[in-house]
Amino acid sequence: MPESPSRAPRFYGWVVVGAVFGILFVAFGAAYSFAAFFNALRDDFGATRGDISLVFALAGFLYFGLGAVTGLLADRLGPR
Repeated sequence: MPESPSRAPRFYGWVVVGAVFGILFVAFGAAYSFAAFFNALRDDFGATRGDISLVFALAGFLYFGLGAVTGLLADRLGPR
């Protein structure tokens, strides 16, 4: 009886590339679509333009500030 041919291991490289593209698309889309929701946030919360802009500025500061810290941790601990 002939044996079935063994299957080669599957390459998941393009699946990973697609998943990372989707994640970054959503993450940066959420971060940089702030202006689209600016007026709605102002109307719903009754806040001034300065208050809403301060929240966006603080979020950006935390995003980039914590990026430096997590980068150092990634260098020290490694990816795995």
